[in-house]
Amino acid sequence: LNPTAPKAKIYSDHIDRYAEKAKNGEFDPGFYNYGHFTIFDNPVITKERLDEIIAQYDKTSVWYRRDILGERCAAEGLIYRRFADSPDEFMLDSLKNSPDFINIGIDFGGNRSKTTFIAAAFQRMSDGLHITVVDEHAIPGDKGEIDPEKINTAAEDFLIGLRKDYGSVPVRYIFADSEAQYLINGLRRYLKRAGETVTVMDCAKKPIVDRISFVNQMMAQGRFKILAKCKRLRLGLSSAVWDDNDKRLDNFTSYIDILDAMEYAIERYM
Repeated sequence: LNPTAPKAKIYSDHIDRYAEKAKNGEFDPGFYNYGHFTIFDNPVITKERLDEIIAQYDKTSVWYRRDILGERCAAEGLIYRRFADSPDEFMLDSLKNSPDFINIGIDFGGNRSKTTFIAAAFQRMSDGLHITVVDEHAIPGDKGEIDPEKINTAAEDFLIGLRKDYGSVPVRYIFADSEAQYLINGLRRYLKRAGETVTVMDCAKKPIVDRISFVNQMMAQGRFKILAKCKRLRLGLSSAVWDDNDKRLDNFTSYIDILDAMEYAIERYM
């Protein structure tokens, strides 16, 4: 197994508890056997393959320390440290090639957060799928203030803007926060009446830590970029931090809403 957070139950309830029992002589000789190995100890992985695997990781990330170095370590500090340290590495003024398709992610606000839209463009390249966030939009909203009509018209305007910028590139899906079914159903009806052909679906809502790991790996491989005009997402990626429980801190001091919207747009392709 790969190491995880130091306080995980796999350690406290099993591995470390058994080690303590073995140390105290509570097990018969040979009953407990623990070996610590890393990917560097695997005799069948070639040097070329090892380099290929390691290249998928940001060496400043918690996953590199856990999966590659085999360390038990807590997630702490900046989540996207590589991005925060060198944001210009991931910024583009415009797309060099026409994308294959575009998807939109929507995170509904209303509880001290904003309703946010993200448009992500997908391009098939020789080294795999590349993702570029090409546009964003945020609707202000305080607690209890979700205006379905405002969301619907904003979504239509967002689509019109994408068509203006990217012509015949299809916008395939809108993946929206699945917790607000009445908003999703209303948006679906509104866009259908407006003649829009985009499919409105629930987001996959995959575990946040998996979404974060995916984006980090895409960044490490040079397959994730954002357009310079997406300033809110840039701030969100630069400021996202871990909390004390190995989760993304969500205390309204950072731009979590825009990160959720971005992840909804891309998570089905993980």
